[in-house]
Amino acid sequence: MGMAVVTVASGGMPVVEVTATKPALGLSVTEAANGLGCAVTKVLSGGIAVTYSGVDGVIGGGAQRITNGDFALNPINAAQNTVQNGWQWNRFAGTSAVTWNGSLVTVAPDGVNRCNLISAPLTTIIGRSYRVEFDLNGTLNVQVGTGVGTADQGLSGTIYAANHSVGHSSFVFVANAASMRLAFGRLSAASVTVDNVSVYGPL
Repeated sequence: MGMAVVTVASGGMPVVEVTATKPALGLSVTEAANGLGCAVTKVLSGGIAVTYSGVDGVIGGGAQRITNGDFALNPINAAQNTVQNGWQWNRFAGTSAVTWNGSLVTVAPDGVNRCNLISAPLTTIIGRSYRVEFDLNGTLNVQVGTGVGTADQGLSGTIYAANHSVGHSSFVFVANAASMRLAFGRLSAASVTVDNVSVYGPL
């Protein structure tokens, strides 16, 4: 177990998290479940390098927030915008589709109409950090926001939006509401699979 810390949005000792990139080089720290620890604030540079071991022993820290991130259960309801086993989907129009093959999800837009795989609401704490991890076999636009937008938009209240490509990806976001959502979407024609989705936190 590392030094007990409490990660805050601002005002704490500046630290640079290297958990995912160079874990052996960081000072080992553990998020204090009881809130009793050194206050730290994550920065991109100019801070002490730290590696989070997490409150529950999970690298990256915090509890798992996603339901059915391995897609062992069918997350695709026949009706759009209907949560099933932790997820929902939508499309703007046309033949764009989001499908499940028994173990992973495929996002397959028709090249004209965006479609999205969207998580059910995730319980979060305002000002606290959360780590997102997932695997893709192509490029998808990944978003974090506060609600479901129109199908051509993905999420509403978006605080993070970036394209991620083939392989394992991860990023950290700071929640600005008590409930956040994660979405994977695309407009240009392709079939891209999503698997092994996790959201850990608070860090």
